Amino acid sequence: MTDDELDGLAHLVKHLEWEEIRAQSPFGEYATGRIGGEWRVYLNLSTGRVNGHMVVAEGEEETFEAAGEAAKAAAQADYTRRILSALNLDALRSPPADVGAVARATPDELLDEIGKRLQATDPDVAPWALHWVDRIAEAIAQAPDDPRSIGAALRALAETTKGDE
Repeated sequence: MTDDELDGLAHLVKHLEWEEIRAQSPFGEYATGRIGGEWRVYLNLSTGRVNGHMVVAEGEEETFEAAGEAAKAAAQADYTRRILSALNLDALRSPPADVGAVARATPDELLDEIGKRLQATDPDVAPWALHWVDRIAEAIAQAPDDPRSIGAALRALAETTKGDE
């Protein structure tokens, strides 16, 4: 992800809520330290048995007050970068589905497309999800003339799979 892409999405990330020099986040607690115009931002990590901290930013300003504001801005930038770096921007770049093509597709074509997309995603989830796609396809095949075959198939599937979980 480029810096320009990050900057363009930064408004989507909530601002840290500061209590004096500390702000909680899912990654740990941000804390600022300053002496004169010099400042540092620490990310304090406390997860289970691991305790520690790391310096995520540091700098120098003209005044004590400016140092505090600069440190908080740097903490927000680090937090925003961490949040946005976990996003899959390629998913946002994908062209929207052709609604007409979806409407014209047969149930088998739709299920085939779902299967292809599942195989391209998380390999741990795909086999489980493909199992259910196959079960739905089988149920639809048993009621091909029913205009509500997908709904009928899902209801039939729900009945036949009770207790499979």
